[in-house]
Amino acid sequence: MKRVIRNRAWIILVAVGVLFFVWGLHMIFIIPTYDGSNWDWMNPTNEMVEYFRYLFRILGVWASATGILIASTASTGFRQGSRWAWYALAYTPVQIALFGVMFFWLFMFTIPLFALTIIALWLSYKEFFPKSEILRAEGIGG
Repeated sequence: MKRVIRNRAWIILVAVGVLFFVWGLHMIFIIPTYDGSNWDWMNPTNEMVEYFRYLFRILGVWASATGILIASTASTGFRQGSRWAWYALAYTPVQIALFGVMFFWLFMFTIPLFALTIIALWLSYKEFFPKSEILRAEGIGG
């Protein structure tokens, strides 16, 4: 049963990638359609509102591209057991944590994504790094 769960960790990462992609599309197409009243507490000028819209579009492109990268890496290399894919996806929780810290109002939304990626990487660790190979690399056990 544990092996089946470990072999399905790629599905969790694909889901995180799809969530990132959809979130990016939301920032590209939905948030910029908000009128300026969403930022009334700052007394924004029209230029400021346009700047906010631009920033959300750029962040949306970044999030969508990250989602595509995560989902494609998880569904190809990670699923096949390539170590490069595990290393590439090991950066995903770091990136999510940085995003949550930089944009503190999103911190509560990034915690589940962070937890899911850590769980998926932890579950798959033994598949990518079997104990016998680690011992052999260290010169222990022949």
